[in-house]
Amino acid sequence: MQLSRRSLPIRLCLFGVVAMVATLGAVLVPSGLLSHGAPKAKAGTVTYTGKVGAVTKGASAATAPTNPGATSSNTKSPKIFTPLRVPHKPGAAASAKGSLPHVAGGSAATEGSVLHNFNGLSNLDQETANGGPLGTLTPPDQGICAGFDALRKGNPAVVWEPINSAVAEYTPSGKLLAGPFSFAQFFEPNAFSDPRCFYDTATNTFFFTVISSATFGGNDSFDDIVVMNGHGVALYQVSTSLGGTCFGDQPKAGYDSNLFYIATDQFCNTGYLGELLIGVDKAKLVAESNSVATVSFGDPSPLTIGGIPVLGQEPAFGDPSNTEYLLNSFPFDAFGNNNTVENLLGFWKVTGDNNIGKATLTGTIISSETYAFTVNAQSTGDGSTTCQPFPIAPISCPAGLLVTSETFLNPDDDRMLQVQLVNDSQHGPQLYAALSTALTVGNDPTDRDGAAWFVLNPKKGTITNQGYVAVSGAYMLYPAIFHSVNGTTTMAFTVTSPTINPKAAYVVAKADSNSFGPVKTIAAGAGPHLSFADALGQVRWGDYSACESDPNNIGIWCATEYIPPAADQSIYDNWGTRVWEVQGA
Repeated sequence: MQLSRRSLPIRLCLFGVVAMVATLGAVLVPSGLLSHGAPKAKAGTVTYTGKVGAVTKGASAATAPTNPGATSSNTKSPKIFTPLRVPHKPGAAASAKGSLPHVAGGSAATEGSVLHNFNGLSNLDQETANGGPLGTLTPPDQGICAGFDALRKGNPAVVWEPINSAVAEYTPSGKLLAGPFSFAQFFEPNAFSDPRCFYDTATNTFFFTVISSATFGGNDSFDDIVVMNGHGVALYQVSTSLGGTCFGDQPKAGYDSNLFYIATDQFCNTGYLGELLIGVDKAKLVAESNSVATVSFGDPSPLTIGGIPVLGQEPAFGDPSNTEYLLNSFPFDAFGNNNTVENLLGFWKVTGDNNIGKATLTGTIISSETYAFTVNAQSTGDGSTTCQPFPIAPISCPAGLLVTSETFLNPDDDRMLQVQLVNDSQHGPQLYAALSTALTVGNDPTDRDGAAWFVLNPKKGTITNQGYVAVSGAYMLYPAIFHSVNGTTTMAFTVTSPTINPKAAYVVAKADSNSFGPVKTIAAGAGPHLSFADALGQVRWGDYSACESDPNNIGIWCATEYIPPAADQSIYDNWGTRVWEVQGA
């Protein structure tokens, strides 16, 4: 079993009609797959005190992609990047390409309608940004953030999208403003995977994070944080290699009013040991100070709860709070075996982080609806293979790189995905979260992948609402959930089946409803997934989708993976991403 969600890089591997069911008290029951007697998490509470440190601003900090009219309080003007490649018809609506149906929002858009919809970055884009085929990585890690770019004249609204090893900036209508940039351009030369991005409306600041390591798979892991606002752009590098003997994988990020948080899975010389959580002084980051205080939890011993090493601890992001909240599920037992069925979550909070030296992390196990380890998702590929010419040959076929038409997509496991804190105008503070789960749908005898979603009262640490979303006769992969302050909830994901090419889709629960409406296709898949990963024994689909608020609270931005039109496909791995905005209440 492979716990890591790290993307597989070519450049580094050389060493129908669907129906949706989703209500409170849903009739969907997660499947019970294979049971075993290995120990599961036990109820209890744990408390960790923090270890204070500091990080310094990088001497070779990233510089902002901007335009000649940009203004900055820095003494040095931001560098102007020239886009390495303008995508085919950047920002064109689906119908403009003649092959992708889309849901169009009218001039008087109603709640749940689509305001914007365009092709995001693809594997072809990241190959080009990184100088050619050796820059291909799979599967895509997906980030999305929308805000106001203070480094552009007029402080316009923009949308940033980072994927595995490329970043681009768009207008809300999808016009390419800057990029795609390689991570070496945007972060620093050793940055390579698992990007995330956020826009903090309280400080008008973009935050971008990514893994960095000089030796892929070694023990020198870092998490790069790029901060972008009216002060300019600054790069900070936080060590995530616990004791110099662990690799901090899959950084998850979030923030409260006081600290910006990064949680990493610690793979050490003796195996997987648990989570390392690091908080970084947000005010100092925003000010782009030369030295910024940090506090770490799980140092020297990584975080565990209920006798289980914590994996995939997701920090919350969103509305202001003086407490940081985090959630984790339990995909694996204490021995690293698949935990096939579970009904517990780890609920965490950091208190006192307005005084970084007195911050305390507390974790409690709480009961939840049942969720189950995911199953492989049947897809439209026929298993055929093609040998594509490759600069370094042979790798997996006599004259190049072997590419497989995939019969299934691997959704990894049921670890916690995106977690959001929102101060709902009617209900006060709430946590919204979702994860992938195996389940059964109605009388369908086949186990499917769907979403388990949760709403928590963070003050009490209790679940106030929960349920499932599934697609009849199909598989739903990597749900990202987001709730607007006025009550609209949306969820983004990929859908596939033996008759449905991997497509981007979403559901909406309106502010006056306690259930999600029908599944809506945002962009149909152009064909089956063609990937080099099968030949290397690493069949994978994207590691996560993403959703975040429009800075004006007008709508909700989402992005997920699908198969784009042929013009946007790489011959080595043909995935792409779709970006769209849904109207809120």
